[in-house]
Amino acid sequence: MNVTIVGAGSIGLLIAAFSSKVGHKVTLITNRESQAQILNEKGLIFKTNQGTVEKYRIEAVAVKEIETIRTDCVIFAVKSYHLKQVLDRLSGSIQAKAVLFVQNGMSHIECLSLFNHEEIGLAVVEHGAMRLEDNLVSHTGVGRINWSIFQGSKEDSVLPNFFSKSEDVNFPFYHKKDWQKMLQTKLLVNVAINPLTALLQVKNGALLTNDSYYKLMSEIVRETVQVLGMNGKQGLEKVIEVCQATKENESSMLRDRAKGQKTELEAIVGYVIRKANEQSQSVPSLFFLYEAIKGIEQQSFRGAGQ
Repeated sequence: MNVTIVGAGSIGLLIAAFSSKVGHKVTLITNRESQAQILNEKGLIFKTNQGTVEKYRIEAVAVKEIETIRTDCVIFAVKSYHLKQVLDRLSGSIQAKAVLFVQNGMSHIECLSLFNHEEIGLAVVEHGAMRLEDNLVSHTGVGRINWSIFQGSKEDSVLPNFFSKSEDVNFPFYHKKDWQKMLQTKLLVNVAINPLTALLQVKNGALLTNDSYYKLMSEIVRETVQVLGMNGKQGLEKVIEVCQATKENESSMLRDRAKGQKTELEAIVGYVIRKANEQSQSVPSLFFLYEAIKGIEQQSFRGAGQ
């Protein structure tokens, strides 16, 4: 199968490595020409969670060089705040049977109306990954990819075939019938872990071992499940499960803060706050988190401009 992955950050490179491993022909679309060049010249280097190193030959193309994308499946693996810009650039250029979105949050659902493809899929990634160099990605935590069909698809169509190809125990796929419940569950995990670890500058596991941090996380979960209409007990159990499984990991938002980069705050916490406002619900903990991370971002940007 021909698979085109838009976005060559940690998740895009991780999916590219496992797609190559099972025999798909992978094309990576990068933001920078320099990254495309090094991927083409040196290949994609994959450091497994066991510490071994694998190398895959893929094709990489900078986004500004793209005219038409002819492929079986396009996977959008860019950050949520880059998605609209990328879609504006590429949506008219995609000739594919299926498109798949793997963004955090739920704001990307509003972009799906731009597509009239046979199959549209959604997925959430629960793996830990870190891009160490432009062509080197490390699998820092084994998780799973949950996927669901938003539109179209039959048993023998592109997306089911793509997800059924892998039997690697370190990269399992799980099909979910209810895409909305799937995204809400991942959103809850992101809201509970990412901004709090970024604010406190701690690894995920600290939210379980520090009593005060745990109380803060529990209150964030309580407010979020109330807004999303989820079961509170099950929601907290899921967040604890992910925290435990990724206890040595730094959240993506914490890494973004450390690098002085923009975070996915709007797509994660901002989305829940907007929903709370629509329902006239008070979410003081979420509001505090949102403004705190927003302030840190603004301070970082001002410092970078000096």
